[in-house]
Amino acid sequence: MTLPHRSKLFFVGTGPGAIGLVTKRAFWALKKADIVIYGRFINPNLLFYASKKARYISACNDEEAIFSELSKLDGSRNTVWLTIGDPIFFSKHNRRMEKFAKLANLEIEIIPGVTSALAASTYSGILVSKPDCTDTVTISVGKKVATGKTNCPKKSDSPTVIFFLALDCLRELTEELFKAGWHKSDACAIIENGTTQNRTVFGGLSEIADMADSNGISEPALFVCGQEASSKNRFGWFEKKPLFSKKIVVTRPMPEGLDTVDKLEELGADVLYLPVVNIVRLPCDIDSTDYDLVIFTSAKSVSCFFDNIKQSGIHAGRIGSIACVGKKTAAALSDYHLKADIIPDDFSAKALTDKLIIEEIEGKRILIPGSEMMNPAMSLRLREAGASVKLLYLYRPEKNPIQWSSLIEKKIENWGNIDYLMLTSGFIAKAAADFFENKRFLVEKSSKTVAISKNVGRISKRLGFKNIIVSDEAAEESMIKKILDDIR
Repeated sequence: MTLPHRSKLFFVGTGPGAIGLVTKRAFWALKKADIVIYGRFINPNLLFYASKKARYISACNDEEAIFSELSKLDGSRNTVWLTIGDPIFFSKHNRRMEKFAKLANLEIEIIPGVTSALAASTYSGILVSKPDCTDTVTISVGKKVATGKTNCPKKSDSPTVIFFLALDCLRELTEELFKAGWHKSDACAIIENGTTQNRTVFGGLSEIADMADSNGISEPALFVCGQEASSKNRFGWFEKKPLFSKKIVVTRPMPEGLDTVDKLEELGADVLYLPVVNIVRLPCDIDSTDYDLVIFTSAKSVSCFFDNIKQSGIHAGRIGSIACVGKKTAAALSDYHLKADIIPDDFSAKALTDKLIIEEIEGKRILIPGSEMMNPAMSLRLREAGASVKLLYLYRPEKNPIQWSSLIEKKIENWGNIDYLMLTSGFIAKAAADFFENKRFLVEKSSKTVAISKNVGRISKRLGFKNIIVSDEAAEESMIKKILDDIR
């Protein structure tokens, strides 16, 4: 049991990159974190799961300064130090743990992570331990073997060898392997970003260094030697996913955007989450639900509206009819045991307005709850048709000050380009266009832009985004389908 006066320092393994391989215990620690320390290889998406109160520190900062700060923590405070892979498996955290354990004000806990030695190999289709041909697997550090600090595994002792930190010394390492009985033609592979984008280069030991250079392989990378590291023997399951290696940026606000990221990763994409706006709830006074019609233009407007009603103690039973812009918005009503009476065939605000005008709305009292930035076109047309329309502002989008935005920017730079940038509102498109200090960064890096509606597409085009793809429906499923169709 943690003593009340001691703070806790969690050394947390985040696995080999894919969010789906992070443990439940790691997410638990993040949600309780007051301070989060992260390195340059951490998946930026993971940091969005941390507590809203958390403060973030880059591990690239002076380690002595971090040590000094944590040594002064008092009370029950939680610090999470994130590392790729596992915190103790060939990790610098071993010496950090010994150092921080000497502090009287801290209690140390270690949360294991999936090691990339196995996960990256598996995602590349390399089955490193087949019972019928591989009875020993050696995992070592390439730099130490190349410099003679660690003995090179003999082929006769270990038919499969996996090396961390081998890329910068690959030529020296292969020479050591030859001395240990390995042959120039023996199969091997270099794996970059094993469980996200996954680039794997297969070759023979004599040529692998040149192949790594010519293919521009960079860290984090894993070097695998052995019979199963041949392209002929691989079980390539990950690369068969429909969005394999596609680089996609999701800008949808939290928390819904995290669901979109999960769906795209399941399809094999390398996804970056960049919620460029925060949704800020506004104080509003809902004094009545006595309207002939309430129009919802987004799922967010549904949840905000009924949450406000619940807090106000007003009964929703006096709403005459409910209209929704599309199926996704209508589905949000099910959480409140309600159904939409009107949904247009073409899921757009314009189509819904056209449908309502045809159905004679003159003299009807209409309420449109939604964003402070909602397009006024619908309300203007309905008023022109003789309806009495009230706009109820429930929330406001604001630029999101992401503390680790430089980490996201760096990953996009490493990508080289974004295959698909997803934009779900006009305000988000504008915020994305000038989110980084280089205000043209996302515009220039995005090869294609997927807009949730025609209006968002028009705004995106004016902002300079290229190759606009407009979703058939105002829903994330439709946007993802558009990406899949575009690839086919």
